[in-house]
Amino acid sequence: MAAERLTIYSDSARGTIAPEVYGHFIEHLGHCIYDGIWVGADSAIPNIDGIRKEAIDVFRAVDAPLIRWPGGSFADRYDWRDGIGAPDSRPIRFNVCQPNREETNAFGTHEFMRLCELTGAKPNLCVNTATLTAQDAMNWVEYCMADGRTSFAQERRKNGRTAPWQVDYWAIGNESYWLHRPQDYVQRYLLWRQFMRQVSREIKCIASLVEPTWHPEPFSPHDDWLQEVVAGIRNHMELASLHLYSGCGRGDTFTTQEYWELLAQIDQRNRLRIESFLGSIDAIVGDQQVRLALDEWGLWHPGARMTNNCEQPCTHRDALFAARYFHLLQRYPGRIALATIAQSVDVLHALLRTDGPRTYRTPTFHVFEMFKGHQGGQAVETLHTTPRREIEGRETVPISDEFSIVPTTSGRRGDETVLTNDKSLDIVTASASLSGDRKQMLITFTNADLEKSYTYDAEIVGSFLPASGVARVLAADPRAQNTFAEPENVTARRHSVSVSDGRVSVELPPCSVVSVALV
Repeated sequence: MAAERLTIYSDSARGTIAPEVYGHFIEHLGHCIYDGIWVGADSAIPNIDGIRKEAIDVFRAVDAPLIRWPGGSFADRYDWRDGIGAPDSRPIRFNVCQPNREETNAFGTHEFMRLCELTGAKPNLCVNTATLTAQDAMNWVEYCMADGRTSFAQERRKNGRTAPWQVDYWAIGNESYWLHRPQDYVQRYLLWRQFMRQVSREIKCIASLVEPTWHPEPFSPHDDWLQEVVAGIRNHMELASLHLYSGCGRGDTFTTQEYWELLAQIDQRNRLRIESFLGSIDAIVGDQQVRLALDEWGLWHPGARMTNNCEQPCTHRDALFAARYFHLLQRYPGRIALATIAQSVDVLHALLRTDGPRTYRTPTFHVFEMFKGHQGGQAVETLHTTPRREIEGRETVPISDEFSIVPTTSGRRGDETVLTNDKSLDIVTASASLSGDRKQMLITFTNADLEKSYTYDAEIVGSFLPASGVARVLAADPRAQNTFAEPENVTARRHSVSVSDGRVSVELPPCSVVSVALV
């Protein structure tokens, strides 16, 4: 059987893949923070300053570029002052997102910043626009970033941190369309941003916008929410937030039809929504080139709800989805500034699962580790042949029909599979990037076929001529998953690759993710 073809144009750079596209999101939800990331300094579980060592190791292993905190919906009820000072004097607050509905505030600003320091990740903080004020947001920026004699800078020093932290990214609100009418959010955004940037003009503020093809109406019909908000803040935007969850079929009991429908969502729903979102913004702001912050994305399967701490099986299908999703995001290197998977530990599309001292890394962890070489690379043009699969589209149940942190008119926070008229998808996807010094190239593939393997002959056109390569493969049944008893049931392994005279040949096993690092 003839091999499939991939052509890589190494001199045709499409733009830099922002490292932050491989970012992470952690929230005070379920066991993500408490018993997951945070175990306390006096815990018998190995930790560094109270932070689970295995969580630190996972973030380090994937070169985590950025971590978003404290939410999520928790951010819009969070008072940052509750999480500073002596831990035994911090107030215990009500938190509907916690298993015991109590928030101890043991994990606060200092603990989060310590996590970022230990992992090398940039911090991304989300400020409260619902129950606090613009002054409170300004004070938090001052507490974190001021280096002078102001009261909050001195309070930070009193609490053990002498030098200010560098916090580049500040989100003004979370999913604000649940909480505010468009004109109210415009007023808040402009006021919060003005006050916060009085402390530092260098910070990048993330505006909470809404995707143009799906929007809840918690107050009254206002289908022009995005248009009103963008028009109101058009000259004061650095980044625009978009949240895109996907899900189809329960975590590990999905049908083959649901397997294909989930993968179809990437190109036939998420791609269209990213492009229509950016198009709607561009139509209003003109040539400003506002960049996208996809600061919540990932799989939220039916069945993951508050009653089970939003935990779900983490299968090989999830890993394949993540790999193909990164291929989608790398199509827009100049427009996507950051993306953070929801959520990194224990909750939803996790990289790490914990249970007391026991842990395991999910198949999705291995995708992040295999793809980390794309961070900061130049996305280069590629063209490949691939078989295609026809998909029989149908509506699916909501992602989570019992998630009720905020009320909605329908009582649901769901989404549906939306297919284009094409109703087909590529069996194989591929992406390539070249390092800044042009000495290394990373090629990544996915093969969604459940039965067939495909051999690819890749021709590299241009000035980059590889001498050797190392390949790795992540392949398994789509329902396979790691467990506490079998933590390496699905893991990345060395794979055969041939490199000769600028040509690369590699086989893609069924249901696999393959990476090829060339030098």
